[in-house]
Amino acid sequence: MKRIISLFLIISVFFSLNSCTKNESAEDKKARVISEATAYLKENYPNDEFTYLEGRSPNSAYNYYELGFTSKHYNNQEVTVFGVPTEEKNNEGMQLYHYYDSYYQYYMNEDAEKYFYDIAKKYISDDIVVKALFGSSIGFVEKVDNKLDFATNYQKGNIDF
Repeated sequence: MKRIISLFLIISVFFSLNSCTKNESAEDKKARVISEATAYLKENYPNDEFTYLEGRSPNSAYNYYELGFTSKHYNNQEVTVFGVPTEEKNNEGMQLYHYYDSYYQYYMNEDAEKYFYDIAKKYISDDIVVKALFGSSIGFVEKVDNKLDFATNYQKGNIDF
């Protein structure tokens, strides 16, 4: 009888501990990541308005969310936000995400073109046109420090073309 009671107690403790952490469905997690990414954009770029377009959930090859938004300030150009899971969890036991974005390619574009134009003009006397094109995959955007200008990011090796 003691064995049955002991077994029952062990099983009930196991299930009660598991019920303390919230199980989040894939759809709920995606909705939370979209909401957090929207808040991230509003916090980091308060002078712009963003509209959510689409999102891709993680698959076996990539363990991050890739979300598309449009920027009203930049004529509805697409901005990609990557939600990368961290090892941390919130008070409810849900995984926390760190966010990176490709917005820098719009607000740093003019500075980048001027930076390279000024360098080229030292060596070329003809009229020249410089166009900057930035990478927008996660490998590019996660290195950029959005608090620094183009030249500083470039000199630190944070920006690739």
